[in-house]
Amino acid sequence: MAGVVKMYNEEYKRWMAADLEDADLKPELSKIEGNDEEIKERFAVSLKFGTAGLRGVLGAGTNRMNIYVVRQATQGLANWVKTQGGTQTVAISYDSRLKSDVFAKTAAGVLAANGIKVRIYDALMPVPALSFATRYYECNAGIMVTASHNPAKYNGYKAYGPDGCQMTDDAAAIVYDEIQKTDVLTGAKYMSFAEGVEEGLIRFVGDDCKRALYDAIESRQVRPGLCKTAGLKLVYSPLNGSGLVPVTQILKDIGITDVTIVPDQEYPNGYFTTCSYPNPEIFAALEQGLKLAKETGADLMLATDPDADRVGIAMKCPDGSYELVSGNEVGVLLLDYIAAGRIEKGTMPKNPVAVKSIVSTPLADAVAEHYGVELRSVLTGFKWIGDQIAQLEAAGEVDRFIFGFEESYGYLAGPYVRDKDAIIGSMLICEMAAYYRSIGSSLKQRLEEIYAQYGRYLNKVDSFEFPGLSGMDTMAGIMQKFRDNPPAEIAGYKVVKVTDYKKPEETGLPAANVLIYKLENNETVVVRPSGTEPKIKIYYTTLGKDLAEAEAEKDEVTGKLNKVGVAIIAILTVTFLVVEIAGTNIHGYSSSKKQAMKYFDAESGSLSEWDGKEWKVVRRNQFVEITGPDGIYGSTHPETDPIWATGWDHKSVLLGVREPEKEWTFYRLPKASHSYDGAHGWNTEWPRIRNIGKEGSPDYLMTMHGLFWRFPGTFTTTSSAGIRPRTSYLKVIGDFTRWNDELVFGCDDSAQKEFLNRRKAKGGIEGPGQSNSNLWFTSVTKPDELGPATVDGALWIKEEVKAGECSDPYLFAGWNVRMGWIKNDGDTAVTFTYEVDEQGNNSWKNLKQVTVDAGKACAVNFPATDKGEWIRVKTDKATRATVAFTYTVPDTRAAKPASMFAGLVKAEDTTLTGGLLYGLGDNRRALGLLACTETDGKVVETGYYEMGEKLELVHKTDTATANFIREKFAIPERVVDIESGSVLVVDEAGRRWRLPLGNESYRSLTEQARLRICREVATERDLFSCMGTFYELPAENADGYAKIRPIATHPFRIHDYASYRGMLVLTGVKPEEAGDNAHIIVSDDGKAAVWAGAIDDLWKLGKPVGQGGPWKDAIVKAGIPSDPYLIGFYDRKELTLSHKADKNVTFTIEADPTGNGDWMTYKVQTVKAGEVWNWQFPEEFQARWIRFSTDADTEATAWLTYK
Repeated sequence: MAGVVKMYNEEYKRWMAADLEDADLKPELSKIEGNDEEIKERFAVSLKFGTAGLRGVLGAGTNRMNIYVVRQATQGLANWVKTQGGTQTVAISYDSRLKSDVFAKTAAGVLAANGIKVRIYDALMPVPALSFATRYYECNAGIMVTASHNPAKYNGYKAYGPDGCQMTDDAAAIVYDEIQKTDVLTGAKYMSFAEGVEEGLIRFVGDDCKRALYDAIESRQVRPGLCKTAGLKLVYSPLNGSGLVPVTQILKDIGITDVTIVPDQEYPNGYFTTCSYPNPEIFAALEQGLKLAKETGADLMLATDPDADRVGIAMKCPDGSYELVSGNEVGVLLLDYIAAGRIEKGTMPKNPVAVKSIVSTPLADAVAEHYGVELRSVLTGFKWIGDQIAQLEAAGEVDRFIFGFEESYGYLAGPYVRDKDAIIGSMLICEMAAYYRSIGSSLKQRLEEIYAQYGRYLNKVDSFEFPGLSGMDTMAGIMQKFRDNPPAEIAGYKVVKVTDYKKPEETGLPAANVLIYKLENNETVVVRPSGTEPKIKIYYTTLGKDLAEAEAEKDEVTGKLNKVGVAIIAILTVTFLVVEIAGTNIHGYSSSKKQAMKYFDAESGSLSEWDGKEWKVVRRNQFVEITGPDGIYGSTHPETDPIWATGWDHKSVLLGVREPEKEWTFYRLPKASHSYDGAHGWNTEWPRIRNIGKEGSPDYLMTMHGLFWRFPGTFTTTSSAGIRPRTSYLKVIGDFTRWNDELVFGCDDSAQKEFLNRRKAKGGIEGPGQSNSNLWFTSVTKPDELGPATVDGALWIKEEVKAGECSDPYLFAGWNVRMGWIKNDGDTAVTFTYEVDEQGNNSWKNLKQVTVDAGKACAVNFPATDKGEWIRVKTDKATRATVAFTYTVPDTRAAKPASMFAGLVKAEDTTLTGGLLYGLGDNRRALGLLACTETDGKVVETGYYEMGEKLELVHKTDTATANFIREKFAIPERVVDIESGSVLVVDEAGRRWRLPLGNESYRSLTEQARLRICREVATERDLFSCMGTFYELPAENADGYAKIRPIATHPFRIHDYASYRGMLVLTGVKPEEAGDNAHIIVSDDGKAAVWAGAIDDLWKLGKPVGQGGPWKDAIVKAGIPSDPYLIGFYDRKELTLSHKADKNVTFTIEADPTGNGDWMTYKVQTVKAGEVWNWQFPEEFQARWIRFSTDADTEATAWLTYK
């Protein structure tokens, strides 16, 4: 024993001394220092690799799931793969569990380092997708990172053979031997995932494979087309796992559209916060879905486990209640439905075969016999069902296989994969329910008919868990006691037969640790330890005339079994040892990913190219599309056509071009919006270039960060002229095309979870009930009709610059009003040379030179006479510099709103129809309005209304939704401070920002929380409304208020606003003043009203104006700058400076052109005592923020007026 103690303690010390790459592990190890039991638990044994791979608790040690155990296991697998010949390829997928993505990429890195090719899914996909990809790409093996339905603290690693089945015993034994030879910390070969991609060894699973999977599943419909007209109403929960995308896609494809997703269980979440055990077998996992089913009156509630290989359901009963259906019952229902339906449709093969596990219900035998189906029973584990399919395939008879199932909610109805498949299970269950609904029946009624025909079989399973180091030993001892002391009778019935599956000579099946007791009344008791979890399961099958009799039989059997001296009582009284992972971060994000999720300027993304042998990173930025003159149709002249790449970084938009036989060249363009600057790469506003012209008359439209562009279809390095700005927009445009002489924009309009975008200004407001995207059909002239194309961007931001090295070219043409900004952060004076390419032919000449002293800044004017398509900069000395540009389009919009806004109430009015808005979830496809009226300050609720696709406000009696809106969407108080000179906003990082004032009527309304201040109205950006001005406000991970942009100033008292079906909806209406304005929608009873339009209609509200300043008779200290005050994107700007000192005071005026804190001195002005200094900024002046400081303590005013 002393030797064992020494061994696990030595291993613990070795891990403590190692430079562990996973930052989560060392704190856990430190926490257990000196605790022998905890150390022993983690290091005395290693996780055992078997046919089901690995499964264990996340954490540090050889008996835990972590990157080192995954590397060790994968090295063992790699050693086996290298002996197998074939394609030398392994497929990988993963689910939503904690660290699943990390483990998947870790495994890919080990395989790549061993020279083995990898096909990995680019996002989580379930078990059947992994099995399918393994077969589709003719892989040697597959890896699925999952712990299936285990609690959140677990993860696992399933290994698959080339047939898509879980690995055979022989192969697993070889892999295990190779694992034993591999040191867990140092023995595995490894390269980073990025390096594997660059080397061309790691590739993503293609869309062709995904579509082929869906086609294979859909081809197994029993009654194709039935679901389109059956009207099935479904509630579905993916239990925060991987089933959401594939299951909903399949259901949509077959025509089931009335699907409500359980909101809190919709998106991937490895913590499984709504149920500690995400197992569709148990009530707790389905509880939220059942509640939703009752609320919506659904016909069926369906849930898939995290890796979507198992599916559980609850069916609606005639009395309106819902009943959970066991895995055995669903299996029998499906077998009955498939057999009957295929016979009816003439699609039943000759000599059909179905397969079930030995622990599944014998009721299936009776059903199969009725339909003439050969039913084969195999060992527990779906690989044995897969083995039967393989045998049929080898005999050329695979079409004979019609269905396979296990009692543990696993189903398969086709040979395209070799593991249980909750996708096809979900499809067939829904089709079955839809069919019975269409003939006036139901699942409940059909199940009762089956019981009436064949007898009432009751199948129950009791599970007993044995966690901890000794768990496996305890389970082995219990099984041995069952063998040593077999019961002679159970519940008064003689045991007439004991089948021990450890004796293959008696069963004809491979050896397995299973005992089956058959009783004299034909009932059975099965005892089996789980192969994947520390559990013993006992299966009881009893038979009665009805449910009461069957349950009485079951109770007697279980009671007797607990008395037969086989230690079942001990099982029930085990004290569980639960090992928690406390005080550690187990998200699995690397530090770089953490940065990208939070910081807009984190290095992220890449443009890479493949030469047939290896990947080469061309540029390390976020690129989103590769295209060319022929767009999505591919190049018709590849020998001459260029390739274009669109992307961005935090400084500017990036445009790459690659011509045949040439390398990539990159250009920079300015941005109208910085809402998409997040480095996480999940933005849905992606720069695109598309030909929207007619046949023979190309017309290329480019969308890039809030700006429409005209793009030349002949763009190359020697013909780069012609990119021109059009107008600015607010929609989140993912893609677009021309159709029926209209432009069609694919727009992302709301995100349920308001991705990375919580902020104080919203209060505790919920996101919309359901994410939605919409198509915007508009005229081909729309890109020329929206907001001013005022933009900014940079070449360098606080960057180290080499002497004589030119920057990227930056767009120069297209604006007559231009300004540049330079800051030299070096320690010596530097001369900056601007060069221009006048014709866009890559011929450069000097435009001007500017010398900037060390630590100083300078504004540079570029008059309209400075010609050039592109501009670039170089320095005569190495330095650290910022070089930025601001281009302005004069704002010619009227100061008053367009007639389309008639009927909105004025700020001064005391009578209005208002209300709180909420986009409903659960596929209700409606906008909820908790309406109210206000008269002379008295607010009265007038009811709850909903607006659907007909854009009619209809009164509803829905107390729950009304209460929800009242509670969750109340306008928060004091989220901004309206001071005497400006609006003060303090953001989540503690940064202070000041915005202009407006109509004084807004002051009291804001302080009384009568006006919504902030809300997300298009994915990844908020609409901020304050003092009569609407602003575009990027998410916090795109730098938030630092990049705020004023859109329009108006005179209206807008109570609330929200997105709905791609529209912007406002409350705060006087219906009687609307006239015939179609944008005003009023309920039939006249008690509710809204304005509805597009978010880009805001450009017609009126140009942004305002007044105020960071100081108004403020006590200021010498040399202490004011808070930043917004100046960007306003048209005409005037400044007044004054002070109350009895001597002259010098004011320093600084501008930040980028919003990144790049403060540059713009002007230094001395104001005499008793005088007021007025200044009109020149037309070209444009910066985001302005601030002031003085050379003396005084009381001062810095006041700006924007007209």
